Amino acid sequence: MTIKNRVTPELKSRFYQDIQKTIQNGNEHGFLICSDNQGNLSPSKTAIGEKDHINFIDISTQCPFKIQGDFHTHASVSDMRSFVKEKLPEEKVSEDAIRDMTIKLYKENGITTTGPSHGDLLGLLVLKNNGKVLGTVCMSSDAEPNSVECWTARDDAIYNDHYKRAGVELKSDKLLRNPPHDWIKPLFNKEIISLK
Repeated sequence: MTIKNRVTPELKSRFYQDIQKTIQNGNEHGFLICSDNQGNLSPSKTAIGEKDHINFIDISTQCPFKIQGDFHTHASVSDMRSFVKEKLPEEKVSEDAIRDMTIKLYKENGITTTGPSHGDLLGLLVLKNNGKVLGTVCMSSDAEPNSVECWTARDDAIYNDHYKRAGVELKSDKLLRNPPHDWIKPLFNKEIISLK
């Protein structure tokens, strides 16, 4: 099932608004993506996270029918800005240079600034297995604010062993911020949504 064709102007507007909030304050922002009985998507209220974490428990009852998944931001540029300030306090580094360094560093590691972490995908699989979500996570970042990446679980590719492994790995804090591991990537369809 694709998400891209079901993203409404209202959802695109909310993606953009939450990305702008992350650019302004360096914290993660996001919302649940609700799905009605016809598969129409709509946003819940916004949840405000911290620098590198967001929790949707306070808004978990916002969707009247089903929860397709969530959208949230990562503060990649904000992280890089803090790193540069700490390591090179005397240097005056422009915002454009910090953003370019951030994107380049991610690319060198084979990932994008708009992609989910391994922990994001693990959590989604656990929630899907428990019947809490249908199975989509959409991401963006303060580094590439005009692009949203949505990863939707492929029902034809996921087996009980995948759910079990996700539950085990989710308990390991050191894996959560990793890029998606090779075993989990084929379990999802990835789509890019342009906000331009």
